[in-house]
Amino acid sequence: MHLVVLPTILSLFWLRGIHSNDPLVVVETSNGPIAGFRKRVADREVLEFLGVPFAKPPVGPLRFRAPQPLNKWTDVLNCTQPTPACYQRQSQSLTGSDEGVAVKSSASPSEDCLKINLWAPANQTDMAVMIWIFGGGFISGSPSIDDYNGQTLALRGNVIVVNINYRLGPFGFFYSKEENVSLNAGLLDQRLAIGWVKENCRTFGGDPNKVTLFGQSAGSASAAFHLLSKDSWPFFDRVILQSGSPTSPWAYNSPEKAAGYSAALIKTAGCANGTVAENLSCLRQVDAAVIQNAFNQLMFTYYSLMFVPVTVDNSFFNGSMFSYIATGAIKNCPVIAGFNSDEGSFVLPLFLPSLLQSQKEEGLNSTQTADFITAALQGIPKIVTSIIFNNYLPQTIEKYPQNNSLPPYPFLYRDTLLHLIGDLFFTCRIIDFQNHIAKHSESVAYLYHFNHRTSFANSALWMGVRHGEEIEYVFGRPLTVTNYTESEKNLSISIIDHWVEFANTG
Repeated sequence: MHLVVLPTILSLFWLRGIHSNDPLVVVETSNGPIAGFRKRVADREVLEFLGVPFAKPPVGPLRFRAPQPLNKWTDVLNCTQPTPACYQRQSQSLTGSDEGVAVKSSASPSEDCLKINLWAPANQTDMAVMIWIFGGGFISGSPSIDDYNGQTLALRGNVIVVNINYRLGPFGFFYSKEENVSLNAGLLDQRLAIGWVKENCRTFGGDPNKVTLFGQSAGSASAAFHLLSKDSWPFFDRVILQSGSPTSPWAYNSPEKAAGYSAALIKTAGCANGTVAENLSCLRQVDAAVIQNAFNQLMFTYYSLMFVPVTVDNSFFNGSMFSYIATGAIKNCPVIAGFNSDEGSFVLPLFLPSLLQSQKEEGLNSTQTADFITAALQGIPKIVTSIIFNNYLPQTIEKYPQNNSLPPYPFLYRDTLLHLIGDLFFTCRIIDFQNHIAKHSESVAYLYHFNHRTSFANSALWMGVRHGEEIEYVFGRPLTVTNYTESEKNLSISIIDHWVEFANTG
């Protein structure tokens, strides 16, 4: 491991703007030297490198194209500022929550975002490497959100933690048959980042033969997409899927649907006045805000995430994702997959915002329920949705004790929908995909169920153990924040230890 510790005073001219008492450390990567911090935490030291580039900025003619590898440099590059979020909506998310990265990340969204954040315990060798892929429906998110700080996980587990970034929304998943457009560019960003980490991890004390992908929601679906893409296989060894599957209905588009969404974007952005090539050139020349504003308008017209991975391409999958699943063309490696108890409570407010706005134990009436099912189960005959819903009613009465009262069971419809939608969008898809892995792989396949609601959770009680609730425990937040109970600290330690053991041995 090639490390050089520099006294802070040496940063006077080539690393201006750094305000920290932590000493600087310089390492040599395959592209050139980078400077980060050497931080002391209790009796341990951790190296922190923030905003390390792995590709050229995808701007101008590189917009909508596969990421391009960086040229080499000789001067020391300042890597002490968090990776900026890729361009995205900066206000509230579709759920109406404060998931927008502008709230939780100090770095404003930018197209120059193909960078990573990395934490590595100092003076170690042959450590497992854990690469985090954030979620956000492929339209929002950032590797620099506070909850994803990898310092505690790295020190507790004695592993290297790397948070990668990738293009989102139309910037990452625009669709066109033009040769100079790369489909699934956001997934190609991830692959290049993962490859860069594998190539350079020894510099930070890592073992390139112990690389684990782990992610949540869209990040989990992304990790699973890499299991289905042979070109990604050489770069990782194990996978952890937290509440996301490649077959979840929100995680993919057909080519036909993707083409329709992209045509609508071109028109809304004011670039639909020429040939296909001219329109694409226009879209590459306009300011990123024009594209994002057009997407913002369309998102609430279609009430869809719109720009998500497409299932058939000649760039990432090099074929059909679903045909690979059907034939078992999945990387043979150990996989952990799992879900939370109340995944559906994350989705309900998408269709019924009034539920999110109230902290009360609100119920639903039959009309609201019918509207929700129609919206959520598009394309399924009503007689089928009716059968499905009626089958869930007795299960809900058993699962949610508050409905064991006299009729009319005020929360029965709401909790039945919570259960049904959680299964449809998350749980059943995760279990089904893990069954495919177990069937076609010679490696071990684990399944977990996370059922703990944080003691001071600020969400309405009816929302239960929400989508994403486990993340804080994976990253060790209970070990550094005083609000958590002793049992929650122990839960976090247990999860970290299990994840790290898996990263080391499978």
